[in-house]
Amino acid sequence: MKKLICALLASMLLCTALPSIAMAAQDTFTLLVYMCGTDLESQGGLASMDLKEMVRSNVPKGGNVTVYVQTGGTKRWHVDGITNRQAERWTVSNRGLQLEESVGRVNMGDGAALTDFLKSGISRYPADRYGLIFWDHGAGPAAGICYDEISGDSLNMAEVYGAFQSASKLKNYRKFAFVGFDACLMASFEVACHLEPFADYLIASEELEPGTGWDYSDWLPRLAANPAISIEELGPVIVDGFIRASRAQDPSEYATLSVTDLSKLGPLQMALEGLATSLEGQITGGNLMGISRIRQNVRSMGEISDSASDLLDVTYYARIFQQFDSTHAKAVAKALKDAVVYNRHTNNLTNLSGLTVLVPYSTRATISQSLPRYDAYGLFPAHASFVKGLAQSMSAGSFTFSSTAVQQQSLSQAQSDWYSGGGGYSGSLLDLLLGGWEEDSYGNEGYGQPGIDIEDSVDDSWFTQEEPEALDSGDWEQGPTGLPSDQQDSAFSLDDFLSSIFGDEIDTGDLDDSAFAFEDDADAGTDDGAPSASQDDQDFAGDDGTETDPFSQAQGDYAYVVALNEEELQHLAKAEAALMMDVSDPDFECYVDLGYVEDALVDWSTGKIYGLFDGTWPSLAGQMVCMYDQISNENYTRSLIPVTVNGEPQYLLVVFDQENPSGSVIGYTQGYTEAGMPVRGYTRLKRGDVVIPQYELLYWDENDEQQSEPFEGDPITVGSSGSIGFEYAQVEGDADYAYGFCLTDIFGDYQFTDFITLSY
Repeated sequence: MKKLICALLASMLLCTALPSIAMAAQDTFTLLVYMCGTDLESQGGLASMDLKEMVRSNVPKGGNVTVYVQTGGTKRWHVDGITNRQAERWTVSNRGLQLEESVGRVNMGDGAALTDFLKSGISRYPADRYGLIFWDHGAGPAAGICYDEISGDSLNMAEVYGAFQSASKLKNYRKFAFVGFDACLMASFEVACHLEPFADYLIASEELEPGTGWDYSDWLPRLAANPAISIEELGPVIVDGFIRASRAQDPSEYATLSVTDLSKLGPLQMALEGLATSLEGQITGGNLMGISRIRQNVRSMGEISDSASDLLDVTYYARIFQQFDSTHAKAVAKALKDAVVYNRHTNNLTNLSGLTVLVPYSTRATISQSLPRYDAYGLFPAHASFVKGLAQSMSAGSFTFSSTAVQQQSLSQAQSDWYSGGGGYSGSLLDLLLGGWEEDSYGNEGYGQPGIDIEDSVDDSWFTQEEPEALDSGDWEQGPTGLPSDQQDSAFSLDDFLSSIFGDEIDTGDLDDSAFAFEDDADAGTDDGAPSASQDDQDFAGDDGTETDPFSQAQGDYAYVVALNEEELQHLAKAEAALMMDVSDPDFECYVDLGYVEDALVDWSTGKIYGLFDGTWPSLAGQMVCMYDQISNENYTRSLIPVTVNGEPQYLLVVFDQENPSGSVIGYTQGYTEAGMPVRGYTRLKRGDVVIPQYELLYWDENDEQQSEPFEGDPITVGSSGSIGFEYAQVEGDADYAYGFCLTDIFGDYQFTDFITLSY
């Protein structure tokens, strides 16, 4: 009898459960797409391509998934039926595009337009869950998203926050399942803070996005088939499809995308606020020197020779500044690996852990214009204060180097002087300080491997062995010195810091605490470099981690030396060797700037700077050119050559990798638009394109002030192969060259040394 009763109860429970299961399968999802087409559409038709992908994704018309798109912000659409220069709203299904509403001439870069679109989507298509994708250019939390090429306006994060805040008052509003950015540079801590009250997940890219963007035909069918799919499952599908499509489109391109659980943002926010307070305390306490030197030698995301986002990977940011506050730095690393639940990048990128954070350097003079919008709602006050303080401190100072004479020495004499002066450690002090961090500790992998859970892979042993103590707001309250309470008595000592990491393995006797500088950036390149890692980079560490002779790889017969005094050494942030072609005549001294070479060694114990120029230089179709590294790591280097292509200012892209060890021109990019938005992807050269190398002509006026004017090289016409020959070649022998150093001080300003004349 008991068995019969139990069987009946089980049957009743099963019947009761079945309707719930059926209802769960009927969950509804409204996906909103704010598609500001801008020049990406008018010049390349990229938005139209993604609309076609959406149509082909087999979203049933009238089904449980609604795709609601607002188009606008561009001068011309490449899809018949979409009105140019106006905003329209559509539903997208397997039946095509269905016009729902025309809203006329709308500024897509205005917060009111976004607010109205969110309200329209939620009111027209109420659902159990919502998602939102921003489609356009992205430029990070300070510069914003969705540049409207008609109005010249773009959304800032304060406007995005305000739009969500207004939409959240609607009756049908629910917290968004995810907010995604099919745009560049939007996977940042600050963006996450602005979205945390309104969304469960953020899906975005730390770096520049390829022109192809997200692959909607890969993940949208999955959502259409199962509207109840969790973002924990859907997010990795979006990321994997994006990486796969990017590599299939162009193996020379790079891409990254991450999924961040915004419900886990609190500990990261707390740790970053604490670290920011410590760093600002260092600046107000007189250690701008230490902060600035580190910052200047780390490359930011989306960097071009004349523009940068100033966004650093969050884990790398904690890594480079951890000596000032190891407790909060370690907490940052731990909190980030909890918050970023999925992160992928192509194997030509390194040092990416899922989110970035703004640390000004290149934008120090202009960042004040965006600061009122950067944290208008006080979401990260300590970090915003650090950003403001660093920018203001760097912009307010100045220094002049007076010891600028360049002497020529034989290579053997320079080598003897180096070691007799106790040269000891000759590589990047940044690499030394961070030597305990393994590349794999980011928990990321290159394309071709399945995505992994960061929590299972990040090794944070590079800080300390003990677990961080629990943090609360009291951990970053400022004491009388302006430093965090738990940091006031811990004055930084380079000797102590190095010893704590390496024990007796490193002799720090020759390293001055006041001059702990960092020659190389995070990716082993320079802000403005020349020979790539696959060419003549100096590698000063042996396989066992011990130092090798920095002169052993020198190809020339001579070294060129500048000796700084103690005060100058303390104000030096970095030194780069510079080469110019002398085009002077008897009445006028002037030079063609050829850029910077990565052959400068700094002895931070004696103040001597050594240059090892060997007489070779980047050459394009036999013509010497300026070249700057954009990305440089052990797998991949992408460099930029300033040119015009058919009369328009562009950068040629030169890639060095396993397939192209000597370098290959893959195409060109504008870099950043006039509106300050980074360009997605690049354009391939074609037969008949006319490429003209661009240079700067340097001269000095009657007041001995340095001046510059643009200068053009000889035209190069692209042949039937669609490519241009590139190589490192001996410099042209019919001219004299001026070789010296560009010295950058801790305030970010640069000064040339004297130059020595070389002939070949």
